[in-house]
Amino acid sequence: MKLPRFMIAAPKSGSGKTLITCALLQLLQEGGQTVRAYKCGPDYIDPMFHKKVLDTDSYNLDPFLAGEHLQQNFLKHVGDATFAIMEGVMGYYDGLAGTSTKASSYEVAKKTGTPVILVLDTRGTSLSLIPVLKGFIEYQDNSNIKGVILNRMSPMLYPRIKEQIESELPIKVCGYVPDSKKAKLLSRHLGLVLPQEIPDLKERIRDFANDLKKTLDFQTISEVASSAMDVLKVKEQIPNDKTLRVALADDEAFCFFYQDNLTMLEENGIELVRFSPLHDQHLPDHIDGLILYGGYPELNTQELQDNKQMRQEIKEKLAGGLPCLAECGGYLYLHETLEDSEGEKFEMVGAIKGNGFNTEKLVRFGYVNLLGTAFDEEEIKIRAHEFHYYDTTAKGNSMIAKKPLSERTWQCMVSTHTMLAGFPHLYYPSQPYLPRLFAKRCREYKEQKS
Repeated sequence: MKLPRFMIAAPKSGSGKTLITCALLQLLQEGGQTVRAYKCGPDYIDPMFHKKVLDTDSYNLDPFLAGEHLQQNFLKHVGDATFAIMEGVMGYYDGLAGTSTKASSYEVAKKTGTPVILVLDTRGTSLSLIPVLKGFIEYQDNSNIKGVILNRMSPMLYPRIKEQIESELPIKVCGYVPDSKKAKLLSRHLGLVLPQEIPDLKERIRDFANDLKKTLDFQTISEVASSAMDVLKVKEQIPNDKTLRVALADDEAFCFFYQDNLTMLEENGIELVRFSPLHDQHLPDHIDGLILYGGYPELNTQELQDNKQMRQEIKEKLAGGLPCLAECGGYLYLHETLEDSEGEKFEMVGAIKGNGFNTEKLVRFGYVNLLGTAFDEEEIKIRAHEFHYYDTTAKGNSMIAKKPLSERTWQCMVSTHTMLAGFPHLYYPSQPYLPRLFAKRCREYKEQKS
């Protein structure tokens, strides 16, 4: 099938990718398109902004985490979409270890047959834009770069620069974004804070998108999108016979989800029942498992401590054998205590003996390969991503983490017969056995109860 699509990429972070992507998603949806949004790389926050605009899930496309399944992950979620936009990560060619194009936006574009529209920040330059563009186009034999949007461009200069670019380079200029206070205020926060922290976000994006109707060339953008490689339409199949109820923490403190992970849990017969460790007094009824993913518990320490009933209930359930998956912030929540940014300790669940504390520096950042035991089963391999300033006195030693393209290794992960917890954000499609194993433990717990 034809699926018109493009990737919004840039030479570096901070070029305006997220804001322009959200505005384009808004305009395409208003134009009657059924739009699917994707984010290159392991980022959690940008997909939240996509979802805020579209009111539908946005999916990560990460060549390292997905490996050989990248194209399959892309196709799996096409569904009934009539248009798709991918948002790049960092600089277009930036990949593993900062010295490779592997796991870069470029690799995603190449493997999915997606044309690229480069967002170029033009402030403080004019003709020098041409050698920058020329370098990006020619750096790889097939760069996939077909268009450019000139961000923070002077309306007076734009017609002349557009003519010059198109006369010298094999690329289409798809319009410009004027330098405005409105755009600056939105760009300053997009991708750095959660969508719910920005007042009237949806209305502000819609207002900005309306401005872009006057400055973007949608005919040219449509031509770029239509040049995308044909795709195989795959119907996403989620079984209806969900026989296991698993409580999934979902609030301001626990909000980092890979949509592919949730899909795989559902494919293994799990009904995800969302609850809030911050605001609810009790866990959902009749649950067979518990999932605590990452987020910002360190910013909500007082509220989490105050909800003593929830903490005690979780501790008792885990002691009684309730299977649990916990990552990063969820892992810290299971500790005895968690320090806030000022070093004050607050009581947490207490299922893991230890204290979480702020190191005031980035402890771990980037991709890892994990090898070790999960839920007391045989050894497994799984890919993951880490990003945290916090550390713990209870690091765990059930798995070995190894950096790709490096010899660096360290021990991590707390694993018991019913728990797998640690800082790494696991990506289940890289090891489908893990969600099956978790479902198996949940089923055993359910049978034990009955």
